[in-house]
Amino acid sequence: MLESLLDVRQGVAFNPFAVDLPAEIVVFGTGERGRRCRERLARLGVSVRCFADNDPKRQGTLLDGIPVLAPQALAGQAAGLPVIVCSWAQESIVGQLRCLGVRGIYADDASAYPPRSLVENAEKLRAVYDSLADEKSREQYRGALQVRFSGVAMTYYADYPTYRHPLVKARPGDCIIDGGAASGDTLDLFLEDCGGDCAMHLFEPTPQSFQQLSAGIAAKGLARAFSVNKALWDKNEELCFEEDAPTGHSNHVSATGGVRVEAVTLDSYVEAEGIARVDLIKLDIEGAELAALTGAAGVIRRDKPRLQICLYHKDPDLWEIPQYIKSLVPEYRMFVGHHSCCLLDTVLYCVL
Repeated sequence: MLESLLDVRQGVAFNPFAVDLPAEIVVFGTGERGRRCRERLARLGVSVRCFADNDPKRQGTLLDGIPVLAPQALAGQAAGLPVIVCSWAQESIVGQLRCLGVRGIYADDASAYPPRSLVENAEKLRAVYDSLADEKSREQYRGALQVRFSGVAMTYYADYPTYRHPLVKARPGDCIIDGGAASGDTLDLFLEDCGGDCAMHLFEPTPQSFQQLSAGIAAKGLARAFSVNKALWDKNEELCFEEDAPTGHSNHVSATGGVRVEAVTLDSYVEAEGIARVDLIKLDIEGAELAALTGAAGVIRRDKPRLQICLYHKDPDLWEIPQYIKSLVPEYRMFVGHHSCCLLDTVLYCVL
């Protein structure tokens, strides 16, 4: 199964009609699949009149010099042209287009567009796969790759809740570092697993989530829980963040972000606070996990804490994070747990 996924090199021939293609077409979707569809169509001599997308932030912009329209605008600006849907939300988009009166609707073949980074790093993915400690982890790692190649919903799930791998979950007496504590999502989980007997340093850089986190700690009267309004990073500096105000679950580092936050390395924080030992590190920080691990290299080498690290925010994390952690502590046993039906919530668990 893993071999059949990783041995894809060029992708299948693309021809959604199985007949002659028209001179112009509309591509629905402005992600990687949409762009690569346009590239393939160009090689076939087919022009893309416009892109369509449901994201208001993308509507009215240009992608590769081509306008991006709201679906409702297709009737006026691309009337009569067929539409190729390049999105994981294919089923709902097809229904939407039918309601708008679009007749020529086609779906691209996701397997024609294997993510370049995964294909180009197949050997590294194989090495991580082979290094995992049990077959359940290998099964879920395969599944995480499969959904990226095919868009098919995950059918491989961990038989334990998120952050509760039996060997890697929080334990009584732990000193816990929680990177990406949000509004306190994992606070209660750690308290329950530790029976209330733990010290927690909860990092949340964005203002709204940090306020909610701090209020929750105060309401519970937790003397050993410390909310830290900083980002974990590979150096001590100021960063710009994009804050997802409604949920806080898509906050991320962005050069154009409107929120300025202080970033620190975990190594410098642990030294400044005089923390004698770290027992557990959890990181769910929207793609900054590798940078935070780099800034925690000293603590990880010193204490060899149990690790709960999200792998799903960026495709390269699937091999770069396991490889980096192994370079710090080669004797770690590594497990993978997947906790959702889509790309989200793939977690690497490490323990001696």
